[in-house]
Amino acid sequence: MPYKIEKLASFSKSVFEADSDLYAFSAKAADIYYDDYNSKVDLIKDNPYIYRAFEDDPYFRTVTLVYGYRLFYHVNEKAKTVMLHRVIHGAMDLASQLTQEEE
Repeated sequence: MPYKIEKLASFSKSVFEADSDLYAFSAKAADIYYDDYNSKVDLIKDNPYIYRAFEDDPYFRTVTLVYGYRLFYHVNEKAKTVMLHRVIHGAMDLASQLTQEEE
C-alpha cells in the first residue's frame, strides 16, 4: 500500500526555486529535473525506506536528484506518511538549510 505524500511549504518553495533556476539556464534542463523529481517521489511513495538516512541528521532520508540537488524527506511510519521537507543543491550547507524554520 503506498504511503501518503505530504509536501511542506518549504518543500514546494524549494522545488519551485530549483526549477526556476534551471529554467533560466535551459528549459530542457528544467524538464529533466522535474521528471527526475517526479519519478523519485513516485518511488518513495511505494518504497519510503529505499534511500539512505542523511548523514548529518538521521531524522531525514535523502536522495540525489539530477544536477546535484538533493531531496529530503521523513517517514512517519505510524501514519504511513512521507513528509517532503526540501530540495537543496548539494553545494549548499545542507544541515543548516534543513534547520531553517518554515516561512
